[in-house]
Amino acid sequence: MSELQSLSPDLLIHIAQTLQVSMKALVATVELLDEGATVPFIARYRKEATGNLDEVQIRAIEERLLYLRELVSRKETILASIQEQGKLTDELKGRIDRTLDKGELEDLYLPFKPKRRTKAMIAREKGLDALAAYLWQQEPSGTSLETFAASFVHAEKGVADVEEAPGVPLGVREEVEDVTRHEPATELPDLVRRHLGAISRRRDLVEEVREVDPAPQRSPESGTPS
Repeated sequence: MSELQSLSPDLLIHIAQTLQVSMKALVATVELLDEGATVPFIARYRKEATGNLDEVQIRAIEERLLYLRELVSRKETILASIQEQGKLTDELKGRIDRTLDKGELEDLYLPFKPKRRTKAMIAREKGLDALAAYLWQQEPSGTSLETFAASFVHAEKGVADVEEAPGVPLGVREEVEDVTRHEPATELPDLVRRHLGAISRRRDLVEEVREVDPAPQRSPESGTPS
C-alpha cells in the first residue's frame, strides 16, 4: 500500500482516464501488483476485485504504473539537483511537477545538468592552460619544452611532477583537443605526438594518441611513411 500512496491522486486519475478503467478497478489492480501477483493470476482469479479487467488492460496498468513511478523518482532527483544549485524557481518547479513525459523532463533539466568533469577541465583547474596554448601555437620562445613544462609543477594544485604525474600530460592533450576541435583531424595527432612525447615517455600515452590517427602519414613524393 505504501507504493500506491507514493502516487498522487492526480496520477491515479491520469492512469484511470488514459486507460479508461474505473478508479476502484485501478486501485485494486495496483494493490495486487504491489503484493507480487502476476498479470495472468490477477486476470484469472481476481476478476471480482478488478471489475473483470483482462490481461491486456492489467498489463497496460502495470506498464503505466512503472513509467510514472520512475518519472516521479527522477523528478525528485532533478529537483534536488537544481535546488542544490540555487536555481530552482517556482515556474521551473511547476513545469517539472506538471510534465508526464520523461523526454520533456530531461529537456527541462538539460540547462542545469552538471557537466562531466573531463581531463581537460581538470588540467585547466591545475593551471595548465598556458601549457596547452604553448603546445598548439608552436612558436619559438627561447625556452625548451621541458623547462617550460617544469614551471607548471605545483604541489598544492596536484601537479607534483610533470614527468611522473600521468594525469597531467593526458589532461593537457585533451585540453589541446578542446582548443583544436574544429581543426583538420590530421594535424592534431602529429602535434600531440611531437610535443607531449617530450613531456611524458609513457608508452600508454603514446599508444592512446596513435589511436586518434592510426594511419601513417605518407610522403607524396616517395609514397613511404613519413
